[in-house]
Order: sequence, then structure tokens, then C-alpha cells
Amino acid sequence: MRTPPAPSLLLALLLLWLAPALAAADGAGPAADADALLGRYWLPDRDGEIELYRDGDRYSGRVVRYDVPDQRDVRNVDAALRGRPFVGIDMLQGFAFDADDGRWVEGTIYDAYSGKTYDARLWFEHDRTDVLYARGFVGTPWVGRTVTFDRMTGAELTAAAARATAPDGRAAEAEAASGKREGDEARARPAP
Repeated sequence: MRTPPAPSLLLALLLLWLAPALAAADGAGPAADADALLGRYWLPDRDGEIELYRDGDRYSGRVVRYDVPDQRDVRNVDAALRGRPFVGIDMLQGFAFDADDGRWVEGTIYDAYSGKTYDARLWFEHDRTDVLYARGFVGTPWVGRTVTFDRMTGAELTAAAARATAPDGRAAEAEAASGKREGDEARARPAP
């Protein structure tokens, strides 16, 4: 008769199997300070921009530009909010900085593709502040999904400023490069 493996061996194997998921859910490394995340980032699909800002002792992120300027929040689970513009939505809300872990916790992330809001945490890895990690989850961070927001560079911020001051809200060079105008059907995109 074969004897079952010792419980400590089973626990060790389980922890080895779960280690990558636990590391992703936990984040890595403390951030330099609470305000390190402030600034402008690309949305995860690089189809728009989000500005992270401080409101008292909490941090949030508002969509400030989207490739489809008149896009509405059509998939929101709250029917009353489906007509609101996508630009202006606080996609990240209410994060508090946890100095012990170097993460921003107790916040929420809005997923425009599902129209749902999830608990979330934010962090940087390896003291690099050019990529912000966001993990949305239900109940526990182990059950969730991580997305990244790339911080915009100086040249990208300059182009964003040019778009903001252009008469139609877009950089002239971007329009020329695409060969299309804002109303073209070829430029239409599905709702986020």
C-alpha cells in the first residue's frame, strides 16, 4: 500500500504552483512616495489618455482623451449613465496610499468594456514609475485581472498639448498621417 505524500510536501507544491499568481496579485516594491503616480498615462489599449490626480488624501484617474471623441459609456450597467461621455469618466477612483507596501489600495477601477466597477489596487514594480499596474478584482486580489498604464513621455505630452489646442481637438499631423477625418466611417470604433 502506498502512503500519501506528507502535508508539508503538498503545501510546498501548492505554494510553488501559486507563486506567480500571488506575486502578480501582490505587486512588487514600494513606490518612492504617495504622489509618484500623478501624471498622464496611456489607457491600456493606447486608445486614449488618463490623468491621475490627487483629491485630498485619495487618488483618482480621469479619462481626458479618447480616440473616438464623442464616445458614450454605452455598456454601463446603470442605464442612467449610458449616455454620459466616455471622456471625463473617473476610471480609477478613491485610492489611498499604503506606505508600508508602497501601493495604492482601497480604490476602484471602471471597466468600460463590461460596464462594471471592481475593487482595485495600483503599484509600480522595481522602483520604475513609467508603468503603473492596476489589478481589478472581486473580493480578493487573487481573483482578478491586471492591466498596465504606460506613463506618457515628454514628446507624447507635447503632442497631447498640440491636440488640445488644435481647433478640432486633434493634432493636425495625426489627421494627416491617418488620411482620415473625424467623421469618416473607416475611423469608427466599437464602444470601449
